[in-house]
Amino acid sequence: MNRKLEKNPRHGRELRNAWLLSVAFLSLLAGLVYVERLHPAILGFYALASVYTFLIFARDKSAAKNGRWRISEKHLHLAALLGGWPGALAARKTFRHKTGKRSFRVVFWLMVLANSGTLFLLVFCRELAGCFGWA
Repeated sequence: MNRKLEKNPRHGRELRNAWLLSVAFLSLLAGLVYVERLHPAILGFYALASVYTFLIFARDKSAAKNGRWRISEKHLHLAALLGGWPGALAARKTFRHKTGKRSFRVVFWLMVLANSGTLFLLVFCRELAGCFGWA
């Protein structure tokens, strides 16, 4: 392992913040379930998608280290877009994987915004037309 990375105090903060953001988002969803603004199945889907995405990032990191077949970036991004971004965020910092590649980071955060924006519309606009004054 790279000793320079081991001693980087910034990594510890980034790791903690990634996990805090992931847990905070899932806790927010749990709160929305509690106040009956979100169906429990959606929370379950996000939780499962996050675990799946965390595991595929771990597998891809292992493959990268051992020279094995890699998981495509498209697959990683699709998993994040479909609700696994909390797991992806935690995995990226936990495994120090896909954190240096700028193009990956930009697309990743676009996937987070697209997913979160869609969820916001679904949760807070009971009727999409009413949200835009079309009703």
